[in-house]
Amino acid sequence: MSEIIPLFSTSSSFGQGGIFTVEEAGKSIKNGKKIRGPESICDLAKEEGLTKVYLVETKFASFMEAYKNLKKINCDLHFGLKLCVCEDMNVKTDDSLKTESNIIIWPAVDSASVYEKFIKISSKAAIDGFYYRPRIDWKTLCAMWSDDLLLSLPFYSSFIQKNTLTFSTIVPELPAKPLVLREVGQQLPFDEIINNAIAKYAASNDCEVQDVKSIYYKKRVHAKSWQIWRCILDRTDYDKPNMEHCASSEFCWESYKEIVGGAVK
Repeated sequence: MSEIIPLFSTSSSFGQGGIFTVEEAGKSIKNGKKIRGPESICDLAKEEGLTKVYLVETKFASFMEAYKNLKKINCDLHFGLKLCVCEDMNVKTDDSLKTESNIIIWPAVDSASVYEKFIKISSKAAIDGFYYRPRIDWKTLCAMWSDDLLLSLPFYSSFIQKNTLTFSTIVPELPAKPLVLREVGQQLPFDEIINNAIAKYAASNDCEVQDVKSIYYKKRVHAKSWQIWRCILDRTDYDKPNMEHCASSEFCWESYKEIVGGAVK
């Protein structure tokens, strides 16, 4: 099996994250025991001996804390900014919501100038494009793009998924050739349909596909806490959450380790 990259997300993400924090390793431990509360990705990384962490967030707020605290345990941070992109960010109507899909932006090189671009793009989306959540349009994104940025398409919220499972007909003007992310082992009913759509898109557009697993909590028993957290953020009820991709308990580190057979890098 090819490498499966774990993509972590924290409670700092705008309505789409996990229940992890990026608190300094050891802060949630007292007298050798775990204090009741959210799990830190830094504690998990130290416990598992990780040398790198892929962190995907919808806001830039957690970056500096994650960078500093992971560096203390000799772990590299690979930060991805998940961004909502629409057809025209100046059109703020219910119909404009139908044109939305997500991308993930990564730095091609680890430099301050690259992260400054992240902040500029994120700020543009949060200030000028905000409509229920930060968003930008394809034309603006292309104008702000540069070769030191990398583009990937998330499995559950890209235009590929939207065009496949909804009535959307999103035809984006991409700023670069994307890496298409394929989720593994999440056990949701429409995953195979999305997989087939991804395979067709990648073949037609000569794109690479990378196996990943989004991780929002540590163990399966934490799934309910994550689901309730999302319900609180979306102001819905746990008995009727009305949220996509929230019905599985496999978005966890425990599931990831089982899939890779303990071969964690």
